[in-house]
Amino acid sequence: YDCGVLYFERCDSEVVFGVMQTIYLANRCHFRPEVPLFTKFLAPGLSFAEEPTQKFTSQESFGMNRCQIVANGLMQAWQNGNNTPEERLNAIRQQFSQLGIEWERPYLNGE
Repeated sequence: YDCGVLYFERCDSEVVFGVMQTIYLANRCHFRPEVPLFTKFLAPGLSFAEEPTQKFTSQESFGMNRCQIVANGLMQAWQNGNNTPEERLNAIRQQFSQLGIEWERPYLNGE
């Protein structure tokens, strides 16, 4: 889904969000409605996520990072014989929790 990615420092977020709002309003007809999984929906075709601070490999995108967390949870559940959907979901939640990432806000890094 990523047609473009904008990197900026957290301290600049207020200014960047203001500029992006202006740009988006003038160009929203050019945005596709989808946004990447695990990102925070801001508007159709526009979302937000922090660059992961805890990466599994040196060159890893946000999406690959979050998918790796899910894969680690599924692998852990399988290795422990926990194969019900609920057990798998709990294992995934544990993986996010171990990294300090809130399950309800996966677009943010852990504290």
